[in-house]
Amino acid sequence: HSFELMLSAFILGLALGGLWLRKRIDSYRNPLAALGVIQLLMGLLALITVLAYNSSFDLMAFILSSLQRNETGYVLFNLSSHLIASALMLPVTFMAGMTLPLLTLVLFKQGGGESAIGRIYAFNTLGAIIGVALAAMLLLPMLGLKTAVMVGAGLDLFLAVYLFMKAKISLRWQFFGLVSVAGSLVIVSMAPPFDTVRMSGGVFRHGQLLSAKSTKTLMHRDGKTATVDVYSRADDSISITTNGKTDASVRINPNKPPTPDEDTMAMLGGLPILVHPKAETAAVIGMGAGVSADVLLMNPNLKHLDVIEIEAAMVEGARLFGKASARVFQDPRSQIHIDDAKSYFASHKKRYDIIVSEPSDTWVSGVSSLFTDEFYQRIGLHLKQDGILVQWLHIYETSPALVSSIFLSLGKNFEDYRVYASNGGNLVILAKVHGKVPALDARGLDNPLLHQSFARLGWDSMIDVIHHEVGDRRLLEPLFLTSGAPLNSDFFPFVDQHAVKARFLSSNYKELANLRNIGVPFPGNNFEGYLQTKKYQTGINFGLRMSAQLGRQMGQFLANGGQENLPNLAFGLTNTLAILKTKPACNDRVAQAIWLENMLIVANTTIPHVSPEEAKLILAYLRSQLCDSAESAGNLTLLQLMDALGKRDMPATELAANKILGQGKLDEQALTSYAVNALLLAYYKQEKWQEVKLLTHRLSGRPSLFANLVIAHAALKAK
Repeated sequence: HSFELMLSAFILGLALGGLWLRKRIDSYRNPLAALGVIQLLMGLLALITVLAYNSSFDLMAFILSSLQRNETGYVLFNLSSHLIASALMLPVTFMAGMTLPLLTLVLFKQGGGESAIGRIYAFNTLGAIIGVALAAMLLLPMLGLKTAVMVGAGLDLFLAVYLFMKAKISLRWQFFGLVSVAGSLVIVSMAPPFDTVRMSGGVFRHGQLLSAKSTKTLMHRDGKTATVDVYSRADDSISITTNGKTDASVRINPNKPPTPDEDTMAMLGGLPILVHPKAETAAVIGMGAGVSADVLLMNPNLKHLDVIEIEAAMVEGARLFGKASARVFQDPRSQIHIDDAKSYFASHKKRYDIIVSEPSDTWVSGVSSLFTDEFYQRIGLHLKQDGILVQWLHIYETSPALVSSIFLSLGKNFEDYRVYASNGGNLVILAKVHGKVPALDARGLDNPLLHQSFARLGWDSMIDVIHHEVGDRRLLEPLFLTSGAPLNSDFFPFVDQHAVKARFLSSNYKELANLRNIGVPFPGNNFEGYLQTKKYQTGINFGLRMSAQLGRQMGQFLANGGQENLPNLAFGLTNTLAILKTKPACNDRVAQAIWLENMLIVANTTIPHVSPEEAKLILAYLRSQLCDSAESAGNLTLLQLMDALGKRDMPATELAANKILGQGKLDEQALTSYAVNALLLAYYKQEKWQEVKLLTHRLSGRPSLFANLVIAHAALKAK
C-alpha cells in the first residue's frame, strides 16, 4: 500500500497547509513576498528529505525489530509506515497547500477577478501533468531519484528568488534568498548518495538491512514504474529486486548448489516443454531474471516468444544474469514488449500455445490484479484450443484463504489444472480452459538443453519431476471450496486487501507444497510406490523429493536384512537404522519403546515410497527383530498397520489403524497422528464419508492439511 501511504500524506499536507493559511491570508501585506518565502521553505524542506532519506531505512529496521508479528503489530506497522512517509512528504506538501490560495489572492489584488481561479487551477493541472511526464519519462530514468528531487527543489528555490524580485522586497533579502538557494544546493549535492544497498534490501519485509560488506550493487535504476536493483553477494549469487523486493536470484558459480529461485524458474520454463512439446507460440508475463523465458526457448519447436514486462529497467537488469538469460536477448524468436500485461493482451489479438504468468508477489501494489477472475477470463481467450496457462504462485508470506481465493478464480475459468511445487514456498500451476491437462511427456527430457538445465537442479529423470506434483483439480479443489474464501475479483479485490497483512504476519501455506509428505501412501501418481528415485543427495530444495530418496535408501538397507554398511543419511536417520539393526530385549520396556519410536520414523519415511514387494521385505526384516512378548505388543501392532499400508490394502489399513486408535478422544502423540492419517487414507480410498465425519469429532488440536483435505471431500460428497 505504498502508493496509498504517499498519496494520503500528500493530500493531508495540502489540506493542512490550506487550513493553516485560511485565517492568516488576509494579514499579509505583500502576498507575493509571502509566496516567495513559502516557495523557499518548500525547496529547502525538499532538500532536507534528500539528506534524511537513507536514515528512513534504518528507522524502518528499528520499528520492525521492535514490533511483534500480530494484529496489534500490524496496526502499529501501518501507522509507523504512514508516519515515515508523512515525515518525508508532509512538510513539503504543507507548504504546497498554501501556494494556490496565495496565488489566487495575488491575482485578485491585481484585478484578475473570479476568472483568476479558473486560470490558476487550469495552469496547476497542466503543470502537474507536465511534471509527472518529465519526472517519469526523463528525470527518474536519466538522473535518478536523488537528482530528480534536487531538480524539483531547485525549481522551487529559484522561483522563490524570482518572486522576491517581483515583490520588490529589499535587495538584502533578495541576496539572502539567492545565497540560501546556492548554498543549500551545494551542500545537498555534496551529501552522500542514496544507499542502494539499503534501498534494495527490502527492509520493510524482514526488518534487516543487507550487509554492505557482502553486497555489491551491479545496477541501480529508477525506472518509470519502479526502482530496480541488481546486486551480487558473497555466496556467488546475483539477485534482481523491484522496490526492494527480490524477484529472482541465480547462483553464478556452477560448482555451488542452485538457489531455490532457480528451481522455480526452470520449472516455469521447463514444464511447458514437457506438457506441450509441440508448442509453437508462447508468451511470458514478467521478465524477472529472464531465466524462465530462457528455458522456454530451449524448445526447438517454438517459433515465437513474446516477453511482456511493464518496467524497462527490469529488462536492463536481466541482461546482467549472463548465460542464464542469454537466449532471451540473442534468440531471434524472442521479442520483448515494454507494456502492462492487461494492456498488451487487450491490444493484441494473438492466441498462444503457452502463456507463462510470473508476476511479482501478490502483496506488491497492482500485482494482485493478475490473479483475478476477470484476468483469467481474459487470458483464456488468448490461448489456443490446446493451450496451457503456466501460473506461478507463492505460498510464503500469504495465507490459505488468499491462495484459495486465487485457485477459485482460476478454477472458474479453467476446466482443469494440475499443481507442482518447485520447492517449499512456490507453486507452478498448469491450467487448461477446456479438457484435461495432459500428462508430462518424458520425451521432452531427450532435449539436451533442457536435460542439462534440469540436471543442475538434480532432476535427472521424469521421476524426479513427477515427485514435485502436489495434485490435480479433482483432488485439491475441495480444500479451496470449503475454505470460506471468496473469488478474487477486480471489483472485490480480496487478495489485494489482505495480502500485505499476511506478509507482515509471516503467514504461509507451505503445508500445501508438502501435502504428499504425510508418512502414508498418498493418492495420486505414486500411490503404489513404484517410482524409483536415486540415492539421497544434498542440495535438494523440496521436502517430498528428499523424503523419497531418503525413504528408498532406508528401505533398501532394511530389505537387505541390514547386512550392508550403514548409509550416511541426514536428520538422524542413520542412527535410526543403527537402532533397528539391533534386536531389543524382549522384556525391556524402555528398549521396546525406543524401537517403537524409531520404527515409526521408518514407517513415515519408507512405506509411502516403496512398492508392496519392497515393503514386504522391509517388514519381514523388522518382524524378525521382534519377539512375541507383551512388551513387544505396541511394535507388533504398528507392524500390522505398516503391512496393510505397504500392501495398499485399505480395509486392512482401516482395521489396523482402529486397533491403535481405539475409542474416545484422540491425543496428538506421534503414533496416534500416524494412525489417524492411515485411517483417513483408508476412508478416502473407500469413500466412507460418514466415517470421516465421525472421526473428525474425535480429533484434538489443529487437524493436518491432509485431514482437512479428506474432511473437505467428505463435506462436499455429503451435499
